Amino acid sequence: MKYILNIFIFIFSTSSYCFTECNVHFYPTIFYFEKTEDPSPDYFFKKTDCPLDVQQKIIKAIYSYDSNLKAKYIEKIISEEIPNYKIKIIPDQFKFIEFKNYLQNHLILAKDHMIIKANLLNNSPFLKLDAEQKIKFTCDDCHFLGHKNVKISILNESTGTSINEWAIAMIATKTKVLISTKNINPSNTGFLENDFREDYIYATQPELYFSSLNEIQFYRPTQSLAEGNVLKYNDIIPLDIVKYGHPTSIIFQKDGISLFGTAIPVKNAKYNEIVKLQRQNKTYVSGRVINFNQVKVDL
Repeated sequence: MKYILNIFIFIFSTSSYCFTECNVHFYPTIFYFEKTEDPSPDYFFKKTDCPLDVQQKIIKAIYSYDSNLKAKYIEKIISEEIPNYKIKIIPDQFKFIEFKNYLQNHLILAKDHMIIKANLLNNSPFLKLDAEQKIKFTCDDCHFLGHKNVKISILNESTGTSINEWAIAMIATKTKVLISTKNINPSNTGFLENDFREDYIYATQPELYFSSLNEIQFYRPTQSLAEGNVLKYNDIIPLDIVKYGHPTSIIFQKDGISLFGTAIPVKNAKYNEIVKLQRQNKTYVSGRVINFNQVKVDL
């Protein structure tokens, strides 16, 4: 009786440690353009005999990475999540990396330029390579900002054949901008400095953005601006800060010496404009508008 009981315990304990085994063959290199929800396993696996729910858990396990991955490390993660499965991952190492970062490191770009987005023209979220495939990029105008076409040449070294894919890369530069700190309504009066805060974004057209916090007082909004709006030149219009017929301070500067006086503008003028003024002795001078009712004349 005791012998039979021991056999029963042995059989029970052995069965409790049984594993379901399955294999996953990853593509050696997988570039992702975006991490989509519930991606097809076909983007990742050359072949597998694991059930679909296990495949999805394997993909989920690698989704938080962007690097060279070791099979044993992923197997360990999966074994903790699915303890009744013994999963073998092939090859021993594979790459799961973001395409735009890889492209950034393999194109010659201007020092202050960055690829902020890249998409395949066929809209696939992934690009996979076999071990015998190598990749090369060609972009004739990627030294300029904007949306650029990138030719992706994929060479099979074992057969000598190649195929081409096309991607669009968005190349931007770090740009100083002003961001509204509150909702702002259209007005005939100028902005206040505390209406905005300074920040930086990556922009493909930096010339569109207004960036001088010190000069914002010389402009007014052309439309309503929501809190968090990045200020563009078409959001603002300059004020007339020197008025026709109104006495205006003039500063004469030469070789570090400044002289001050008063004159009458012959027209309205905006910040940084050149305006003509009449002095008390009926002579005229021209200078650049630098502040409210203030003009600088360089002698």
